[in-house]
Amino acid sequence: MKRFTKLFGRRPEYDLVPSHSSHSTHLGTPSPTWTRRTLRLGLFLVPSLALTVYLLSAPAPPAHLHPLPTSLTSNATTAPPRPPPTPLLGTDKHCALRANEALDDSGHRWEYPSRPLPLDATLEARIAHWRLSSPVAPREHWVAWNNQTCDNPSVRRTANLLHVRESGEPSWSSLSPEQIADVREGMIAALVAADLDGMLVVRPEERGKRGIIFTAGNADTFERVIVSLRIIRAHGTELPVEVWHFAGEEPTGAQMFEYEQRLGARVRVVDVEKAEEKGRTKSFHIKGAAMLGSDFEEFIYLDSDSIPAQDVTPLFDSPAFKEHGAIFWSDFWKDQPENAIWSILGVQCRDEWTQEAGQLVLSKARHLDVLVLVAHMLSNEHWGFFFTLSDGDKDLFRYAFLALRKRWAVPGRQVSTAGWLKDGDIDTNRFCGTTMVQSDLDGAPLFVHANLLKRILGSVFLSIAYLSDY
Repeated sequence: MKRFTKLFGRRPEYDLVPSHSSHSTHLGTPSPTWTRRTLRLGLFLVPSLALTVYLLSAPAPPAHLHPLPTSLTSNATTAPPRPPPTPLLGTDKHCALRANEALDDSGHRWEYPSRPLPLDATLEARIAHWRLSSPVAPREHWVAWNNQTCDNPSVRRTANLLHVRESGEPSWSSLSPEQIADVREGMIAALVAADLDGMLVVRPEERGKRGIIFTAGNADTFERVIVSLRIIRAHGTELPVEVWHFAGEEPTGAQMFEYEQRLGARVRVVDVEKAEEKGRTKSFHIKGAAMLGSDFEEFIYLDSDSIPAQDVTPLFDSPAFKEHGAIFWSDFWKDQPENAIWSILGVQCRDEWTQEAGQLVLSKARHLDVLVLVAHMLSNEHWGFFFTLSDGDKDLFRYAFLALRKRWAVPGRQVSTAGWLKDGDIDTNRFCGTTMVQSDLDGAPLFVHANLLKRILGSVFLSIAYLSDY
């Protein structure tokens, strides 16, 4: 029991004391059988009573494990209280802990771990829960709250240090609680406006349709999509394909012929501007626009450098997709407890891998609200801020799911790395990783995401020539 108190910083809420049954006794000289029973009962009761006395007299847990301020809305720098356990809420299969909550002096609810709402919950219910469980509290409170779940080696050693140093920490620490609330309300306003405009309902021409979405722009990306499409068709995949691009970045005549006549793809133009003059270094906003504009109700999105290693069609009929309507693939990093995104989402920091958006599977019928939030965060007006929270666009999908109290599926096998050895000698231990290898739901390689290989100019042409002959 000392180990229990030491590990969890508090005594158990319930002391288990054996119940006693009342038996009628025979008056007279005790028999040997009765004596033996009395001894056995005594041997059982004495340790139990001693344990009970010990528990009742045990000292309070160390304050540093879960400091208890008098008010979460005061100017104190202590952490919000760790609330007492409550019955299990929801059916979150990703969290084995019990969901807990406590109210601060302003009526805000601190909840851990964040629970998903039922799949059929309305948008109004999701927004109400988001607001209710997102305390407008000082940064110190949120960081201390997040540290209870993420200040551990598992999270710290997998930080994306370049993003934290250059983009994240300087911005995170400068945000006031009022600014956090404004960002959250801006996201909610985008959802409400989309709902009023009828954007959260699947269009009739989309219903029942499945397909693959690519985005492309310059000559290199158009060529990479052609290579990937050739491989997709070689796997026997017959799904329809849409290739989206910005206005003014059309494929060449030869490329258009390859897409439409040989590979059965439809080339389309997104209805958003590229907006290079506004300081964008990456045009990730094309993804959200393509997904919203697509004619597919269920789709597999692929970056131009993410190449399937087998037929991707079975993903749509997998139990994981049927249950969640979304499959994501993980990255090498984990979000840090200091990231301001947790206070925006009203979610305690989650010790989980971040997402890489080179490929994802999504049902628009179930998650159009997610795509609206992603498009909002990627818009020309807001992308600069949200890229300080996410390293590019990749985690914005996961953030939108958490904001709306939804969950997604992930493969059981973590991302792997492919590359080459120096001089082909395995004994030198000189490995150069250039490619992410993502598995299917059974653990077999499914996507080869060559996100670094494409930057190595001398090798990319060799790889394209090789894959074209596949």
